[in-house]
Amino acid sequence: LWIPAAEAGFAAADISRALAAGLRLRPVAETLRSTLTWEQSLGAEGRAGSPVLTFEREAELLARWRARG
Repeated sequence: LWIPAAEAGFAAADISRALAAGLRLRPVAETLRSTLTWEQSLGAEGRAGSPVLTFEREAELLARWRARG
């Protein structure tokens, strides 16, 4: 899952109070399966403005990165 650094602040949140109140976390594999199913339901290219990285875009970015040296 790719999340822009500017939007990743939620990952630093202190959830100790929620855990103490009974929050239960799902296994990562279950979360990934659910997220993939949801994203696929939006169509091949995802939703408008989606952070979905297509194979073509990934290849383009990798080629640029390799060209830099």
